[in-house]
Amino acid sequence: MKQTTGLLSGLGTLGQLQEVNGLWFNNKNFSLDGYRFIGCRFDSCTIHIATTNFELIDCHIDQNTIITYGLSPLKVIKLYNSRNEYALSHLDVFAPERNPNGTISIRGL
Repeated sequence: MKQTTGLLSGLGTLGQLQEVNGLWFNNKNFSLDGYRFIGCRFDSCTIHIATTNFELIDCHIDQNTIITYGLSPLKVIKLYNSRNEYALSHLDVFAPERNPNGTISIRGL
């Protein structure tokens, strides 16, 4: 597996995902958006996700890697967790707002 030396350069053309194969990312800060990562490894990285336009295939993300979520994926996560009692009571940032009347709200930042 080859270690990367620079940042990723950008998105593929015409909405296609740019493919990244077999690279090792160590202590890097970048976005997954617009990429398809195949057989890659992420150690001590900071990964940003602002859309759902990415793919990870056979990749390893270590426990020290930080993943930040933009508004679009965070809304999807909150809706997904709307029926997850553990998330509702323990993971405020990933859970929808619970209203006194039993309804939920998912708003922008």
